[in-house]
Amino acid sequence: MATQESPDDLNQLWESALAEYAKDTTGKDKDAINLDALLSPGKSLTSPDELLAQIEASSQSFKDFRSKRGKLWNTLKLFVSPLAAVLKIAITPSSVGEFGIPVSAVLGACLHLVLSCERVSEAFDWIEQVFHDMREFSERLEVYARRKIDPLLEKQVVGILAFILKLIGRSEYLIRKGYFREYLRVAFLGKDEKTKKLVEEVNKLFGSEQRLVVAITGDTASRIEEKVEGNTRKIEEIGESMTKVLGTLKETEEKETSAEIEARLRRIFCNTSASEDVEDTYVRNRGTLLHGTGAWLKDENLFRSWIEHTATILWIFGGPGAGKSYLSTWIIKQLRQEDIPKEERKAAYVAYFFVKENNEALRDANNILKTLAWQLIWQDPHFKQHAGEVCKQRALTITAKDTWENLFLGYYCREDGRTDAPFTSIVIDGLDEATAATQLVLLQFLAGLASVSKSFRPRIQFAVVGRTTLQEDAQITQEKIYYIQVTKLKNQDDIDSYIRKRLEDVEVLKVMRERGPTGLDGANKMGARIRKKVLNGADGVFLWAKLLLDTIVRKDVPQIERILKEPPGNLDDMIASVFERLAKDEEIDHAVLRKMLVLMAYARRPLKFGELNLFLSLLNRKPLFLLWKQTRGKLSSVFQLKLPKNFDPDEKTSRSEGEMGDEGAEPNDEDSAQGAKGETNSGHEGLGVFDFSGDRDDDDTENTSDDDDIFSTIADHSLQSQINNGEDGDEFIHELSGDQLQTESVKDYLNAIMHHLSDPQLQTEVAFSHARIKDYLVGAARPGTRQMPDCIAVPQEQRAHVEIAMICLDVMRLEISLQDEHKYLVDYPARYLMLHLEKINSECVLDEDFGRIVNGLYWLFGTETGAKCLINANQEYDDFHSSKDAFFQMWTATDQYLRMVQRWFGEVEKRDMGHLEGVGLAASTWAKTAAGSLKDLLKPAMMASSRIWLTKPGFSSSDYADKDEFALWILYGWSCLVETGSVASIQPWNFWALSPERLENLANWAGLEHDVHWHTCLGWAMMDGGFYPEAISQYNEALVQYPQAWVALEGLARCHGGLGEYQLAIDVMKKAVEAIPESSKSISSYLFTRIMTWGSQIGDDELAYEAAMKGIDADSSNLDAQLRFFEALHARGESERIVRTIQWLNGLSSVNQDYTWLVRFLISGRDAFTEMGKACREEGQPAEIVEAMDEALGQIDLVGDRWMKVWLPLQVAEFRYKFYGQEAEFIKSAETFLERLRRETPKFRADYNDFEIHRKRITNKLAQLYFDFAVAAWDDGKGVAKASVFAHKLKILAVSVPTSFADSYEGFDFFRPDYPALLWGRWQRDYKHAVERIWRKCFRVRLLEEMNSLDDDDPTNDVSGMGSLAISLFHAGDRKDAAAILAILYRPLEHLIAKTKVGGEEGPDEGKVLEKGKGETGVNDSEEQLEALSVKQAGRGLPLDIKDSWGYLCDNCRRDASEAAEMYFCEVCHDLNWCGECLVKVRDPNITPGLREHWCNPNHDFYRAWPIPDEARDLAAEYLDGAIELRREWLERLRGEWLSAGV
Repeated sequence: MATQESPDDLNQLWESALAEYAKDTTGKDKDAINLDALLSPGKSLTSPDELLAQIEASSQSFKDFRSKRGKLWNTLKLFVSPLAAVLKIAITPSSVGEFGIPVSAVLGACLHLVLSCERVSEAFDWIEQVFHDMREFSERLEVYARRKIDPLLEKQVVGILAFILKLIGRSEYLIRKGYFREYLRVAFLGKDEKTKKLVEEVNKLFGSEQRLVVAITGDTASRIEEKVEGNTRKIEEIGESMTKVLGTLKETEEKETSAEIEARLRRIFCNTSASEDVEDTYVRNRGTLLHGTGAWLKDENLFRSWIEHTATILWIFGGPGAGKSYLSTWIIKQLRQEDIPKEERKAAYVAYFFVKENNEALRDANNILKTLAWQLIWQDPHFKQHAGEVCKQRALTITAKDTWENLFLGYYCREDGRTDAPFTSIVIDGLDEATAATQLVLLQFLAGLASVSKSFRPRIQFAVVGRTTLQEDAQITQEKIYYIQVTKLKNQDDIDSYIRKRLEDVEVLKVMRERGPTGLDGANKMGARIRKKVLNGADGVFLWAKLLLDTIVRKDVPQIERILKEPPGNLDDMIASVFERLAKDEEIDHAVLRKMLVLMAYARRPLKFGELNLFLSLLNRKPLFLLWKQTRGKLSSVFQLKLPKNFDPDEKTSRSEGEMGDEGAEPNDEDSAQGAKGETNSGHEGLGVFDFSGDRDDDDTENTSDDDDIFSTIADHSLQSQINNGEDGDEFIHELSGDQLQTESVKDYLNAIMHHLSDPQLQTEVAFSHARIKDYLVGAARPGTRQMPDCIAVPQEQRAHVEIAMICLDVMRLEISLQDEHKYLVDYPARYLMLHLEKINSECVLDEDFGRIVNGLYWLFGTETGAKCLINANQEYDDFHSSKDAFFQMWTATDQYLRMVQRWFGEVEKRDMGHLEGVGLAASTWAKTAAGSLKDLLKPAMMASSRIWLTKPGFSSSDYADKDEFALWILYGWSCLVETGSVASIQPWNFWALSPERLENLANWAGLEHDVHWHTCLGWAMMDGGFYPEAISQYNEALVQYPQAWVALEGLARCHGGLGEYQLAIDVMKKAVEAIPESSKSISSYLFTRIMTWGSQIGDDELAYEAAMKGIDADSSNLDAQLRFFEALHARGESERIVRTIQWLNGLSSVNQDYTWLVRFLISGRDAFTEMGKACREEGQPAEIVEAMDEALGQIDLVGDRWMKVWLPLQVAEFRYKFYGQEAEFIKSAETFLERLRRETPKFRADYNDFEIHRKRITNKLAQLYFDFAVAAWDDGKGVAKASVFAHKLKILAVSVPTSFADSYEGFDFFRPDYPALLWGRWQRDYKHAVERIWRKCFRVRLLEEMNSLDDDDPTNDVSGMGSLAISLFHAGDRKDAAAILAILYRPLEHLIAKTKVGGEEGPDEGKVLEKGKGETGVNDSEEQLEALSVKQAGRGLPLDIKDSWGYLCDNCRRDASEAAEMYFCEVCHDLNWCGECLVKVRDPNITPGLREHWCNPNHDFYRAWPIPDEARDLAAEYLDGAIELRREWLERLRGEWLSAGV
């Protein structure tokens, strides 16, 4: 709660104002103000009369000031009178001796401002306007002075006085410098930037206190209190009623804005995969949650207290594998009341998060908070509104602290918040798996929340579930915490249910059940014994039970018996036993498993199965046919598979795949290991239902000792294992030895090791089944900890990184990156090799391993082949993501990793290794030299990049398919490091920033032969930089050497096109198409798109159409071809075919993407929105296009292109509005566009200045729709509640300083001189019925500026100024003066028509113009007369230049008034006109054919400007000697009315 302002606060506020005033008024002028004299107590001014006396006594020139400057004095008196009233309050920030009484100081400043005008007579008129403008501030003080000032209001009072003092100082400064003339006859406070900032400052004072203090309302309340003193109950009832009304209003407002702020919230809250990953975990856990799990919590007093909202934080601790994640899932289900019919559920808000150690996105504190917020906005509309406001400022959610304080505390811990809202319950599972920093941050947040809850009960509560290790850290939240401990006694029933479910999958029991009438009974008895053994051994640990059951599910009786007689004691023992079991399993390749564990424990990102398969096959150079099967089966206790969408691994597509499931894959269990939920005994109808309870009359389980044989009842029965043992009939694949690999192609090798795997299998992500397993592996590798079996033991961290680094180097040496088919397999080695080397102390590496690593680094950097493989390892992940930027940043934007490579080479000499093992002396010498010289280190790599850029095998090579010249930029970056020692200053692909000379120098660096490819590639780089003449020279050289060089011909054609030589460009491009080899003909698609564009430029529509058809036929996936195809169809009016093409694109899926070709096209930046939109409007507005746009908007958040994130919402907004009339959807996308543009940097907005043009247009359209929606809501009888939602949005666009929508807001609003302010003023006047001085402020700034355009010295702005002024006057309610202006604009057309031949005959008054009251003029030629009407001439009025002033076009048929019988102006829309025929279509949207585009609202008012209404003629103009003059008295009267408006 706010407290009384301290004297120091008021001192600082007032002292700052004095300093600002002194700065503006004290200068080199000899008559500068003497502050000490002005503010001394003896000279204080206390009333208007004292001020007048001081003015008149100041000098002879001010004698009789009241009579000489009566208007100014009256204005000044009205301004200072309220100030005198404030003197009674006696607020004194400091001693009078130091600073003076603020009011007296302001009065003294007023005196000095008047005196400063002594030598500048016209300044008197201006300061009169300034005092007019400031009356709003002084009158506010008069309101405060009516009552005893509450201490909380003192800051506002002093703040207003400080503002007035600064404003007076600013005015005096402008007079002294002569700048005030710029603000004559305009709204000073609305235009001067410094005063706008002063207004913002004073408004902040009111914004900070508005929830606690309402001065004006307080004044009214005080009077009521005096009248009803003693009747406090009545006042309380009034207060309660007002609270309910405001609460209802606020609730409605927020509900209405939910859909509109979704895009902004999605971008901020869902910028990682966290929200989806959390939801996936919950759905998976919920799907495998057995009935009754977690029910024991209901008996816990702490849980009941928490569920009843009497405890803020619920702590639940348990050991690893105790089923905590499933307990969390149960709590979430209880809170969400999922087992209760929807109609019976109570209101509740629930959010949750599952922290996972193996997913960095799920370990970050800010991601956790944002994901929780994302879930809550869909449940709590008030929170959604709050989040929308918070997220308008990116700075409020940058860090976890920002998000917590602004998003959560700012909503849930407000003492003035809603007390009737449902509680919000948040469940955080696995907090112990978060990073240490995240744990600390969140625990501190919870500590603060717990502290607040002691005195104030926030409507939010947390349940935190984690391991017992979290318990000690949680103590920071309170002096003492109360928690629930998950023990074996509590979760015994849950584990029992799980065991029963899993026993149904035990092969032995299934076989027994099928053995005649007594089989089921025998199976149940044996199952009961197993259940008891497992349940007793689990000791409350789910994971222990899971891992043990995994070991017996496929075992025979003797094996199960041996396992259960001596089961492990605890979870780590259980994990150890799993690995011991795996170590003893002779069917498993232990070397492969060991390497798999190393990779999974220390890899820098999750690995795909295809990557693991390759990395592991390197051990023996053999295919691993059973790896997939074993990972899903024998190894499922250790690993889990995250399958691609829509991939079912159990679908049988071949014999080998059909047998993959024989190992019995388990669900992807999380913290515990619960079995799949659902009907039991599937596929065994008629065999009876398992029952392992052992509670029959003849059950002997209770008498079974640990030493008894649990299978004694069937000791004579021997079972055969049901495991396939790998005899799957696969063809024998010959082993590929190391020697054979040298002779086999890489492609053959990869096919050999991967041919048995499908693409979804290769893309499946592999992870540990439980985070504890990774902890165990890493811990077991440390000295002094438990040991793994030697055959699968994971080494210590240093050794693990050594092994992974060697794998990365081995994979790179396979030269996979030189082919395209399996290129993704080198993504991990290329991107993460150096990050593993970074973790290694090279001095501690064994010589043998050191030699392997250095040999690999030598091959990578010391040979051109290796360097080429490294550069070519970059890949395109999809149409919008690649690894190239990351590569450039790692290897050229810094020398950090290059220096690391040098250190490894430098170690060679330290080790006295002579020369590298397996490498010649020259190579060893190079390595030693490279260790000390970047130039030598980079020479082979620079040579490789030069060859990649400038040499090609031929023109049929795929090397020409990608011409982005990435190798050139790598060469450029490395050359900067070598030549200057500094990193590159130019980012990739900014070719224009490199000169032609620099490009040629780079091309010459390697000394390569200047063959046809050299000239072609250099020419291409020059062309991309816009250096067309230089590029043409290179292409011509290439064509001399090889006339059929199609790439050179293509580049040459594009250069001619860039120079505007379109026909020549077309001719050359046709030659290029003919020269393309048959094997590469699909590339011609790109060439035809150029021909199409150039054909359109020269007006050859047939050529353009033919080229577009050929382009799409050559390669239908080519985005440019798709764009040109749309353009060509549009040019021919083939709307139906355009729609069919849209549907065709929407029916095709992108490779490796979850979206269609249509979505791909939309997010590519290709602009065919107009072509598609017009066709769709004509063809019934098919839904698939807007559905694809919605999906595209969701996809662009995954695209790193900032431009796209701004551009696409703009296009979608306009498409939906213009072609589908979807106004609400337009609002949503338009707000996203404006918000993203606002958040961009000034440099971005400068680089893409077209967005600023669009911003103004979109802002105006948004303002119109806000107004229309508000009016519609109001007219529908919904009143202020719903209408205010849109009205408030309109106000944001209208004001020039920050504002508020609260009725209690006491700040000061000033308005921009633009369209939204006009609509806000109209809303205030017509619907809110505000007093005239309030609504007229909205128009004042704009109107005064428009009036100034009519009597300035610029003749070019007369027509636009008058048209704009007319529209503004319509909004201001002055239809008479607006009509008068439009009559002037259409008067020249009236004269033209009168003198135009009709039907070949002259009109009756040919050669004469009849002027009102003037008779005939001497101007007989119509052209001369029009010229006379359009040129300013000297006269009594203001001459106007209004040539072609009537040229307003109908916004549908594009006719002007000379072609249409009538012309109407929309009085609401921004600059929309309609002819009479099209206006009928505007007013009736059901008429067909309707408008070509949706642009207006049929409920708007329309003014008929043509023909000119008789009542509008000659009101504002005179017609003298054939010229039009604006009446000065009319303009001055209008200006006078608005100069004093709003005060």
